[in-house]
This record gives sequence, C-alpha cells and structure tokens, in this order.
Amino acid sequence: MTDTALRIKNPSVTLYAFHLCQDLSQELGKLRPDADQLWQHCANLSQPLAIPDLKSLPEKLQSPPSQTAITSRYIKLLPDNGRLTYTPPLQIEGSALTVEVYPVKIHDTYAVDITLYYQNVTVP
Repeated sequence: MTDTALRIKNPSVTLYAFHLCQDLSQELGKLRPDADQLWQHCANLSQPLAIPDLKSLPEKLQSPPSQTAITSRYIKLLPDNGRLTYTPPLQIEGSALTVEVYPVKIHDTYAVDITLYYQNVTVP
C-alpha cells in the first residue's frame, strides 16, 4: 500500500441534528415550549468549535410563516441563501477551513446541517 492510498481529498465533516417543534396535539402553527432547544444547543457549540456566529444563531433565525397547508418540503430559516458561512483562522496547506450552518424547518421539525470542510486539499 502506498502513501497516496491513505490520503483524503477535500475532507469534510457534517453534523445533522433534528428537533420536533410542533406536536400533533397542538393547534396548527403553535410551537412546543422547548421548540428552540436545537438552536440553543447550536449556540452552546460556538465556544468549543470556535465559531462565534453560532452564538447569535437563535437571534438570526426568521420565524417560519404559519402554514395552513403544506406548500413546500422545507422552509429556510435564514435570509438570503439560507446559510451562515464562517471561515475560522485554521488552514491546511494554505486552504482555509469553511463552516456552513443551514437551519430549516421540515414540516413539524427543526433541522440543522453543520458542515466543516476544506477545498482543494489532500491530507494524510
């Protein structure tokens, strides 16, 4: 086996987290009392992951419009492209680490995709 067989090109790590924000027993559009728990946990990750923008994530989220009928598969909770992008000062071979946070509401569930990745890098 050669060294090239053990290398990783463009490494990335993705965390998906989900939290039920509405119960069937509640009226339509009414959130559970602990609905924001997922966003609070994301904010708590800001210090260990060294991503200061995560701390203010709960304040940046838009309230999803109340739905009387299912009109889309998911609702983006951040404005513009729906993603929070951060570049911490970590580099490998001159390529910067990029962190993307993508919060959405999927029917009765909040979800977040947190991806950390390098582009154009091969690591041993």
